[in-house]
Amino acid sequence: MNPVRLDTARGPNGEIVVRKTYTNGRYTVTMNADGAIRVKRGDWLSKYSAAMYDNYWMVNEFARMDHSGKLVPIRNPNLISAGEVVYHLPTYYEFSKISFPAKQITVVRTDLMSEDRKKQIILEHLKGEFDLRGENFEIIETVADGIHMASELSEAGECLASVLVHAPEAVEAFISGPLAIAGAVAFPIFATIKLINAWQFGQRLIGLRAIAYGMTAWAFGDQRPGPPAWIRSNMKFAGSQEYDIRASEKAWSDSCEKAWSNMEDAALKQILSGNRTGPKRSIRMRKEWLQALFRAIEDVDRNKLVKHLMEGIARKYLRAGMETDAFWSPPPSYPP
Repeated sequence: MNPVRLDTARGPNGEIVVRKTYTNGRYTVTMNADGAIRVKRGDWLSKYSAAMYDNYWMVNEFARMDHSGKLVPIRNPNLISAGEVVYHLPTYYEFSKISFPAKQITVVRTDLMSEDRKKQIILEHLKGEFDLRGENFEIIETVADGIHMASELSEAGECLASVLVHAPEAVEAFISGPLAIAGAVAFPIFATIKLINAWQFGQRLIGLRAIAYGMTAWAFGDQRPGPPAWIRSNMKFAGSQEYDIRASEKAWSDSCEKAWSNMEDAALKQILSGNRTGPKRSIRMRKEWLQALFRAIEDVDRNKLVKHLMEGIARKYLRAGMETDAFWSPPPSYPP
């Protein structure tokens, strides 16, 4: 449980009320000494759990009081109403032992909750907190399927959802549509583009295409793909000299390697985590989270991811016509 800060307030009859406040940086909950919490607009039990326990799933630690004065479970942790009073059971239990020795309170065993149930609560929290919808939420669900422990999913989900929620800014930076996530790590692509822009037309197209393959290989933990056979066969058919062919093959290798290494750097960056309007905190993006995110973009399908990355690169960096036609010939497949 996070450190508690104590303060006092006046009750409705002028009495002194001791209050406890817990916070984890973004989430805060304040309760009376008996565990009573006055629900505010936008509150959820998972936010209270995050403030107190640094996870989202301790929602069974809270209850509401029925008309007979008995504490009863809150069946749906997302359905608490502004203005109502809910209770933190462990705090109420400790208070009751002092003030009402005869009172018997049942504390729900949250430690017996299954990992699947914890993950369900985390996904529900992320969906509401970050306003994840449609493909963005499906991506987070796919990532969650690949993470074994709910504790890992808590931080990973918050970090990746933060990237998704800032996708509108990322769209302008790199790729529109479902792959807007890539904009959050657009700097690896930009760094590779700087290398490519100095090359001749044919080598530049090859290098742009190699970016998509290098990023896909990195996302799936594959070896960096070497120059595809079609580079040599196409150029020989066109009558190119051997040194030109080798230069084009090197353009592929250099671009693929640069995209790969820049994705490695991207995984070490700090992500400013938070929803669209609330406070934020810094979380270090882990390599495996970013890999899982890119794999989830196209349902863990290498071919689909390569094509999607190529589509974004073509929209951003190519002019319609001959450039685009040459870029897509031959049709992409993975491995190349």
